[in-house]
Amino acid sequence: MSEYLKLNGLDFLKGFVVSIISAVLVLIQNSITAGDFTFEWSAIWQGALTAGVAYLIKNFFTNNEGTLGKN
Repeated sequence: MSEYLKLNGLDFLKGFVVSIISAVLVLIQNSITAGDFTFEWSAIWQGALTAGVAYLIKNFFTNNEGTLGKN
């Protein structure tokens, strides 16, 4: 885990993994909603990017002990 108000390479790697998992979940959700296996790329990329950026923002404001908003 990185320091408060800092990001390291592991944070970006974990953010990338969260993005991939989110993309798969968006694909599954869209397929269930549509009733067939469809690729709606804009929704998949938007969901993946949003989840990855949210993870990085969370880590940016979290200290080494996992406490949010404390130095």
